Amino acid sequence: MLALAVLGLFACQTAVSLLAVEVMIIRAWPEAEWEAQRAIRDPRDPVWQVYGVREGSGPVRVMFINAETLITPPEDPTMRLLPVDRAAGQEPLTVNAFLFRATLAAAAAGFLGCGLLMAGAIRARWARRRAT
Repeated sequence: MLALAVLGLFACQTAVSLLAVEVMIIRAWPEAEWEAQRAIRDPRDPVWQVYGVREGSGPVRVMFINAETLITPPEDPTMRLLPVDRAAGQEPLTVNAFLFRATLAAAAAGFLGCGLLMAGAIRARWARRRAT
């Protein structure tokens, strides 16, 4: 059980390195407004302002998102924007939340494994006492 907990953590780290995508989370404007926003945009302003209002302080690594929902602005093709409607219950799974849940599960499996080892040791000790 303990080995399974450690193996699970390594699997989660591997999943993070393979599946995590760095995005800027935004509350997106309707697509019809993008052209109007592009027309009034100052070139010194951040690109994400054309597409919506930024949530958070900067880029975030998220997992298990649909690639079709990402917006890649033509002004900066290296940037990926993730439109999220929190009022509709959309909540992207960030890497920190994923690793926290994985660590919690591994800790629970570790405690369960230790408990089973202790229960086995106590049972064996009682069996030896009864035999004598």
